[in-house]
Amino acid sequence: MPESYPEVQRVSNVRFDPVLVRALAAELASALHGRMAHAAPVFDRDLSATLLLDRGQALRWDLHPTRGWVRIVPRPPEMEGRAPEARIVRVAAPDDERLLRIDLHEGNRFKGGTRALVLELHTNQWNALLVDTADRRIVSLLRTREAGGRVLRTGEIYHPPEPQRRFGGGDVSVDQARAEWMARLRPVPPSERRGELLRHFAGTSPINAAALLGDAAVTDDEDALAAAFERWWAMRHRAAPEPVVLVTKGGLQPYPFPLDGVSFRPATSLLEAFESVSQAETVDATQRDLTALVNRARLITRAGRLMESGLPLPAPTTAIRGRPMRPFT
Repeated sequence: MPESYPEVQRVSNVRFDPVLVRALAAELASALHGRMAHAAPVFDRDLSATLLLDRGQALRWDLHPTRGWVRIVPRPPEMEGRAPEARIVRVAAPDDERLLRIDLHEGNRFKGGTRALVLELHTNQWNALLVDTADRRIVSLLRTREAGGRVLRTGEIYHPPEPQRRFGGGDVSVDQARAEWMARLRPVPPSERRGELLRHFAGTSPINAAALLGDAAVTDDEDALAAAFERWWAMRHRAAPEPVVLVTKGGLQPYPFPLDGVSFRPATSLLEAFESVSQAETVDATQRDLTALVNRARLITRAGRLMESGLPLPAPTTAIRGRPMRPFT
């Protein structure tokens, strides 16, 4: 549970990994490049970052621990008066990173300035910052924080997170990659290969590790390890996305393509996948809240009946908001 949110009892099921962030950047580039936008994103107390677009739309990032979504939504009525005076000139994500950048140019191509809306999508550290690309200073941001030697605060020079520098992030031949794969993973016991995979090979994450390794995670068979390499290599060089919503034990997860052994629902785009997950998680959260209220009401009703009958009250064993319930007195 993130320390910054002690009241949060459940975090969002959605996770961002390098593969998802890279594919999402490509989809947003196709949808947004050249469009007009407001030069100053709206950073809200509910931990959302909203980039106002033309055509009555807005790009909204929900970066609260319980809501990890990105959607194109109708422009909020209270923001209709904000004119889109900047143009989106680039949307990109570095390879093997969880960092997405949207460049906004104000003025014309001969005179003006460029700012970047930077989305940091690392686990439990989601953040959004507006950075002046000329002096690299932070203009505004969603969450002020200090971590890992970085100071994220208005007016500070922005330093992105350190890159992972895992193998496969650059240009390598298939023979070089296969040799590195075997050298790294063949000596490792199958049960420990997941950790070795995540430490050393670009694009891998807790989302896709099991699907990539397959039987190589449970057997020393060299053919299984070779098949795992082919899956990783194919993922790294996949030409076209096939957006889906993965149905995992942890919940629903937007992803650029299906994973072996994981159920999924097709989606027309990653944005559509995020939209469907946001609706499902909102309904799920509402149902949990209602269930908690109903259970609390039942406990109170039962206690009232016991008190009326003169019987002793049992000490409850359930917890509310992470704390044991005190006996009624």
